[in-house]
Amino acid sequence: MFGCQDGLHFLVDCEEQTGGDAPFRRRIAEWVKRLEPRTLTYCLLVRSRVVALGIAVVSLLVGGHTTVASERGRFTSCLELAVRRSMGARSEGAPFIEYSR
Repeated sequence: MFGCQDGLHFLVDCEEQTGGDAPFRRRIAEWVKRLEPRTLTYCLLVRSRVVALGIAVVSLLVGGHTTVASERGRFTSCLELAVRRSMGARSEGAPFIEYSR
């Protein structure tokens, strides 16, 4: 999570998560719901494309603005865009952020 106090960016890397950890999902959902009015970016990285599709459908149904990625490259692009938005850098010369584990 990063950003100014009024606009937050959440990028959640769940690629290595196995199984359905219900307490984790519940805590994340409660936290995100509380901060939703200030959230500019909410992007999840999951390994399974089926899980990604399910999250995307639920997000659409509840009016959320969640981006779901099942590939690291898309997640990294989401991260770069969020950093640029946060820094106010909208030009081609904006810094490139390389994400590594």
